[in-house]
Amino acid sequence: MPKASSLLTFWKDLPLLQRWFLGLVAFSLFGVTMGATTGVQAPWLARISSAALILTAVFSLFPTRSLWKWAILVLLIGGISEILGVYTGWVFGDYVYTQRWWPTIALPVPSNNLEWRTPLYPLMLPFAWIMVVGACQAVLHDRFNGKARALLAATIATLYDFALMEPVMVSKLQYWAWRYNEDGLPFGVPWHNYAGWWVTALLAAGVLSKLDAADLPRRRKAGAIILSGYSVLLLTLWALWKPGS
Repeated sequence: MPKASSLLTFWKDLPLLQRWFLGLVAFSLFGVTMGATTGVQAPWLARISSAALILTAVFSLFPTRSLWKWAILVLLIGGISEILGVYTGWVFGDYVYTQRWWPTIALPVPSNNLEWRTPLYPLMLPFAWIMVVGACQAVLHDRFNGKARALLAATIATLYDFALMEPVMVSKLQYWAWRYNEDGLPFGVPWHNYAGWWVTALLAAGVLSKLDAADLPRRRKAGAIILSGYSVLLLTLWALWKPGS
């Protein structure tokens, strides 16, 4: 096991935003565990903590203004793809967001709106996209060239959605729901979703490949910390969280 002094050195060497991220992960793990064991829930505190965790992760990956011109492009790619997905159903499949992913706004209602496809839009969506794709791209920094890194980052991000995000956010947190289950996959997720995820993530990772020239010695560590910390949180939610809590 690592010595306490080694852990302390590791903690001291982390940038402040990465410490905040790990602190929010630890706080969330405590809240999930307490809620599961005592039944005491603090919904608004959990929602604020979730939003703060995602935003802290994003700013950890893109800590300087010079990096934000690329980050904003990724935010637009993720945000616009989700708007198209909500309205059309052809980007990721036919799904609807619920009000559980705070904060959520109502989009304009189309004239041919179906009752199922209520146009709700969680404001954390674009930031979640850049958190996942940005972290996957960051852990590969300096290990592959731009094109190979973008392809691999998109693949890892899609697998991350398949293995962790869809099971937890559909089944446990109920952030969104799928209308059809024609493919017979768990949680009603169509294969179409993963194709859309891969293409969207590839576009985003392609933009982030422009960061090759940036001197980011800690970027790989930031990506690894975010993916590891968020994975632990999602696995804990899967194990302990009761749907509808």
